[in-house]
Amino acid sequence: MDWLERAGGRLIGAVGAAAWLLLLGVLIYGIAQLLFSADEPAQTRSGKILALLNDNWKAALIVALLPFYRTIRSLIGRIREISAGGVTIKTAGSQDEVDLAERRS
Repeated sequence: MDWLERAGGRLIGAVGAAAWLLLLGVLIYGIAQLLFSADEPAQTRSGKILALLNDNWKAALIVALLPFYRTIRSLIGRIREISAGGVTIKTAGSQDEVDLAERRS
């Protein structure tokens, strides 16, 4: 099963790299369209771009999060407890440590 973990890691890395390239390409294309398109005034073009982003913000958010998947996953894996509004929630990782400590004593 070690090969499966490595293959999964490579797949996640490839998807992350593709997402970075996609974001970079869309950004370059959008800037080029805004600056060099002669079809309509710049104000109309920028209004259309803002309307497009407003209509599709959820898809843009998902695509923007893909390159950071590994970072977010490792950060969430390190969280031991979550505290908000006076309520503390212990995560599964912290419970494993408690069980291990109880077995040792």
